[in-house]
Amino acid sequence: MKPKLRKAYASLRQQHPQATASTLLTWARENVRPVINWKDGRDGMPRAQWSVDGFEVHIRIGCDDYGTVDWLGEFHERQVTGAIRVPAPAGYRSDAHGCIWYVPATTYAEHYKGLRALNFGRAESDALARDYVKRDADRLRRYANGDLCLLVVGATVFRAGVELASSGLHGIDVDSTSDPYLTEVAHEMANEALAEARKKLAQLCAQA
Repeated sequence: MKPKLRKAYASLRQQHPQATASTLLTWARENVRPVINWKDGRDGMPRAQWSVDGFEVHIRIGCDDYGTVDWLGEFHERQVTGAIRVPAPAGYRSDAHGCIWYVPATTYAEHYKGLRALNFGRAESDALARDYVKRDADRLRRYANGDLCLLVVGATVFRAGVELASSGLHGIDVDSTSDPYLTEVAHEMANEALAEARKKLAQLCAQA
């Protein structure tokens, strides 16, 4: 057992004397997290790789080609109920003023009502509600322009070159691939895939 893992295991044993050894070891492995050294792959997206207990963990960040951003609303080239005029993103047919119709997923009225329920004043609620709608429209425009894409963090675990397990989280909405949240997700996905890989390896050994 590696020194860091042994130390974490001993600490958990003191905190949870009734827990089983296998449970404590699992917790210890989750607490002793490797430092992820991200490197850009051939596609320019971050990659990482490390070894743990004889397993090879591969992490990949990529664009989620099947995700949707409907929580931000929708653009329409014609006026529809509840729509407001905003600057058009590239690739959309705009009017003579370069505008398009935007239907927010959460309307000004809904934002205003929620803010008033939190005891914000009328003027402040009005200003904030308008700002929230504008921010959603601006963010949706960035997605439409290709300035942003939803991300997916995937983890794959190998043993002796054989893929044993994988795990992933899709539809991640962040501004940059350097966002610290992605590292947190990478650790979570790695732990999930490692747990499944250990389970599968135990089953294969039992069948041998």
